Amino acid sequence: MKTLLSILCLSTWFIAAAPTLAGDLVLEVKGVRSSEGDVYAGVHIPTPGVKFPAEEGSVHTFKTPARAGTITVVFKDVPPGEYALTAFHDEDGSGEMNVNALGIPTEGYAFGNDATGFMGAPKFEDAAVTLAEGAQSVTASGSMMY
Repeated sequence: MKTLLSILCLSTWFIAAAPTLAGDLVLEVKGVRSSEGDVYAGVHIPTPGVKFPAEEGSVHTFKTPARAGTITVVFKDVPPGEYALTAFHDEDGSGEMNVNALGIPTEGYAFGNDATGFMGAPKFEDAAVTLAEGAQSVTASGSMMY
């Protein structure tokens, strides 16, 4: 019984002493034009067969009341890896990004690294950051486009 107790105590010590592998992803959303509605932000992983920024590739989401200027969104305890960051300004509070008849967004949107696309969203790689193992955080900025 003493041996079992010693093993349990020792294994608990090793677990407690192990370095934390998760870190924070920080997205600075710049250029929010009003305090109307909410700003939604998302973290995406590369997903085979899914075109970025489809909802199927989203692993974390965050919603915060809009505030004109810059909003900082922090995704906590994210495991190491490559992630693309997105945001949109839901000015009318509908819960989704509004688009016109041609599919062009009529509400503000942003991608990590200020990535832009041609005739659509940027490539995953252009909006992505890498959270290295042991890193405490990584920051990307995205400027709202209206």
